Amino acid sequence: MGLKIVSCDNLRVALWLHTEQDPPAELWTSAIEQLSALKQELRGDVSSLRMLVITDGGAPNALQRSALFTQLLEGKVKSAVVTTVLANRFKRGIATAIFWLNPNFRAFGPDQLDQALAHLDLDGHGERLIEQLREVQRSVAPTKTLPMLSTGG
Repeated sequence: MGLKIVSCDNLRVALWLHTEQDPPAELWTSAIEQLSALKQELRGDVSSLRMLVITDGGAPNALQRSALFTQLLEGKVKSAVVTTVLANRFKRGIATAIFWLNPNFRAFGPDQLDQALAHLDLDGHGERLIEQLREVQRSVAPTKTLPMLSTGG
């Protein structure tokens, strides 16, 4: 798992990259610390934060999801996950559980990146975000989903 926070106009974007493996506790804790620091920097107002998750199927467990979406982000942050595993019932169930914790969450297939970016108010930033995710890729195991991404324009 890797996380990088970037700015796009007036928004902050947390870019997550997951392999097929669920995030280990120590990496998750580090990511939560980064987001906590960002929340402090934003003086508690997370309305300008967006989360874009690219995953081969790795996902936070129930306790990790609750810590992120309910406690830290208070169910207020627009989030999108782009993944190849939505046909898997268990993974679809996780996506549904995240939606319950954060009604601003949506899941998309790799061919729907433009829709995911529109949901996040990030139209026109796709190529830059893909490049930033490629930088994250250098620090984690290879993923299958990231190379599948492209934007329509």
